[in-house]
Amino acid sequence: MTVDPPVHRVTRPLGSTVVGIAVLLVVAAMVAGAQWILTGNQAGGVRAITIAWAAILPGALLGWTIARLPFSSPAMGAASGLAGILLRMALPLVCLAWLTVHPPPPGTVSPANQLVVAYLALLAADIAMHVILRKQPSPPESDPLLPRRSREGD
Repeated sequence: MTVDPPVHRVTRPLGSTVVGIAVLLVVAAMVAGAQWILTGNQAGGVRAITIAWAAILPGALLGWTIARLPFSSPAMGAASGLAGILLRMALPLVCLAWLTVHPPPPGTVSPANQLVVAYLALLAADIAMHVILRKQPSPPESDPLLPRRSREGD
């Protein structure tokens, strides 16, 4: 009779996932506010900002959440990270393709430009949060009784 070894499940604190969602929403509000100030009063400005954020924000929030799901094998960890990337990129790319085929009238604000700015801002925030949350304090070298922490989790 063989006994399966216990499965080690890598989890991330729910608090850091919620904080990440809040940070993404704050960054989105700041960038959308800046876009509104810069182009909101121009022809098609409000429409361009609305289209851009409708294409960016759901994917960014879902991508962050999916990438933070618990996993029990390296393959599932990689799959959740790749699923997060796919969710973050799919809708903006489809929207960008549609905007390329159907450009705005001349003299109006381009939603494609607003979309790229919004995407890059949220991508930078997402990457920064992954880097910051990745760092874990390790136990001091002088305490031999504490087990070493691996870099599991993200």
